[in-house]
Amino acid sequence: MKKILSLILLSVMLVLSGCGKSVSEQPEPVIEDQQDDSAEYQLVLDYGFESKKTSYVEGDNVKVYFSIIATDTDYTFYTDSDDVELKQDYDDKKGYVITFIMPDHDVALHVDSVNSMEYVSHTEFNYDDVDTKGLSEETLNLFAPCASYLKSGSNTADGDLLSSKEWDDIRDFIFYFLSSENLNVELVHDYDGEDILTKQWRIKYEEWDYLLREVLNEKNPENVRNMMNTEFGGEMDVYYNPADDYVYKEVGTIGWGYEYAWVSEVEKDGNVYIITYDLYNGFDYFEAPYGRVKVTIAEADNKYGYTLISVESITEFDVWKIREILAAKYNCSESPFFTVFDHIDEDGMYVYHIYELVDGETESHTATIDWVYVDPATGAATTFFDEEFNIEDFEY
Repeated sequence: MKKILSLILLSVMLVLSGCGKSVSEQPEPVIEDQQDDSAEYQLVLDYGFESKKTSYVEGDNVKVYFSIIATDTDYTFYTDSDDVELKQDYDDKKGYVITFIMPDHDVALHVDSVNSMEYVSHTEFNYDDVDTKGLSEETLNLFAPCASYLKSGSNTADGDLLSSKEWDDIRDFIFYFLSSENLNVELVHDYDGEDILTKQWRIKYEEWDYLLREVLNEKNPENVRNMMNTEFGGEMDVYYNPADDYVYKEVGTIGWGYEYAWVSEVEKDGNVYIITYDLYNGFDYFEAPYGRVKVTIAEADNKYGYTLISVESITEFDVWKIREILAAKYNCSESPFFTVFDHIDEDGMYVYHIYELVDGETESHTATIDWVYVDPATGAATTFFDEEFNIEDFEY
């Protein structure tokens, strides 16, 4: 028995010895530039980007957000690497979403922004739908800023429409009144990458003086000029440069707040015209006008053909004011309870939906609390359940 065990042990040792010799005869492989699959590469971000982390291994899915978004601005996202393919999406809460696969090297993500705002008309109207009583598009554009930026009750009877105000009260009006569509307003330069970061227009002071005297019946335009800055002073500005005797209008790359005055009606009485403008701002123009204004002008013996008489608002309640009042009435101003403007019906009533957002395990749905129909001119309101009340009866 001992002899048999010895033979078995000897055989095992010989086999193991042979295996060891066989392995030792195989040369060790030589691997040049061996890749460590766990190596992390850096994600370098320009200002404005957000990411959960800045180190990734090759093959990782990278997701980056960009939420610093200005109005009327186009954004271009790019890297310095030719082997990185960026995919872009948009999230209403987080902004732009950029995704890509991490390569085997660091990646720097950049953004370029360019203001996309072209100086478009203040007016939007269709000659087939609106009888302009012979007023040209240029004339309607000329007086549109009066509807948007002059206070209700403004008139030119005393000859001090602008000079009687503080600069902060008239600055926006003058900025938009100097439209590139008006006579004698010229574009000086547009944006040009990193070299020119503003867009600039100008008008000779004598032409600006004439415009204020003849169209706005301003007796002392020099008093308005004396309130103006003498150089560019911010993201958007209008100023007088005494060195070349020009009035300048200038805007930076972020852009500016913009309002639309859409012509809805023109009435004529002799040589007097009453233009009704519906007012929208650049963020909710697709919803409902926040106001309606009548601008009265008269034929005049000047090169513009007309002069301003008065500005009167005819809307008592705007779309946002109504929404705030209803939110307070129904106590539906914070999630999950909402008060939202829904649409304008065929009778011109503003229709609001008051509802609760109910979250389920797999999906969410709305539970309607009420529908409210409001006359923006009078404030009279009727609910889906036939309750009647007036907006003006509630504090705002």
